[in-house]
Amino acid sequence: MSGKLILPSHDDENQFEQLLFGSVMFLGEELFKLYDSKFNPINGPKWYVDLGKRRDQGPYNPNDPSWVLKEPLFYPDSLTRLVLPKTKKFFDSLNNILTIRNDLMHNQLKVTLKDTITIVGIFVEISESIPLKVCASEFQKAAEHLIRLQSGNTYEYNYQLLNEQQRALEEKSAELEEEKNIQKILLREKDLLLSEAMQQVSSKELEILEISNKLGKKDKLVKKLDVEKNKLEEKIRKLTEEIKTTKQEFEEKESYELLIEKLISLGNLNLRSELEDHINSGPSEHSLTPGDIWPFEEKGDWRLTLSPASRQIYDTKSNESLQDKFGEVVGPLAADWLKIKPGGGRVFVDSYGNAVGFHGDKLIYLGSAKAIMPPSRPRVPLRRRVNF
Repeated sequence: MSGKLILPSHDDENQFEQLLFGSVMFLGEELFKLYDSKFNPINGPKWYVDLGKRRDQGPYNPNDPSWVLKEPLFYPDSLTRLVLPKTKKFFDSLNNILTIRNDLMHNQLKVTLKDTITIVGIFVEISESIPLKVCASEFQKAAEHLIRLQSGNTYEYNYQLLNEQQRALEEKSAELEEEKNIQKILLREKDLLLSEAMQQVSSKELEILEISNKLGKKDKLVKKLDVEKNKLEEKIRKLTEEIKTTKQEFEEKESYELLIEKLISLGNLNLRSELEDHINSGPSEHSLTPGDIWPFEEKGDWRLTLSPASRQIYDTKSNESLQDKFGEVVGPLAADWLKIKPGGGRVFVDSYGNAVGFHGDKLIYLGSAKAIMPPSRPRVPLRRRVNF
């Protein structure tokens, strides 16, 4: 997270969910920073790795807010409790946040504006009582913002901040995917080594049994084979432990990735909803300004040609001038697009009327093409782009 919460622009359940997920992430990150500032100097930089292993959870992931909340709740002897308030009210509130996080993850919680105000109030109380000043400030701003929404105010959606956070989340998701892929390879290799070691132990046991029957259990060769078998059994024990730890790390990453993907999904859903509402309301209310980078994967399937020579727009498939069909609105539209894309060329228009074109290796939003849209183009859902 960038350190700022994306606040709802109006009364919208998806935007409330996004705010609450963002709040859980933000609280988890800041709470870990507090833990680390206290325990790193005393217990070393990997104190949380050792803590996770003691809980038989594998190494804790410093970026995952789940364990940051669970650890002090589930383990009364946890060193994390040393830096937290001791009151029952505080731990009840922390438990409420963890429950809300889990319900949101499993789509078991539908939040209204009133609910969101109450929940953000809990975030305020927790962050003030610890205290986490950065969190307290952001959560207080969010609480005040929601109260204004309740009074009937609406606001512009912070498209720029959302894009920044989406890019960061996408990068983190990609990192986790790569780490998981590496761990899958390691697990396959370790499973193979474990299988080989177990087969070798079985062979040694048969060999020991045969020689013992012939020469007796005290024979030097039997003792030598026993030593070799013990080494193999130790290897099996270590490999088994390593496989268990790697699987736990994998599960931790998978859990964190699910949280990130949920937040990405909500962000893109809200982005799409905002863009559609603004486009349908007219260019003057549009969140995107012509010239902005286009944040979606789709670039539209209606292909147009923007001509700098004739300063007109043509249908690429039929080579028909759109001025012949739509009249005088086409000239000014072409002029506006040429200001952004002076070399002209291909323009793509999607089913929502979004016109985009490449500028270098980036897709750029050119503006609304609703004035020249065919009357019955099917709408295709916008999907997030993997790399912005």
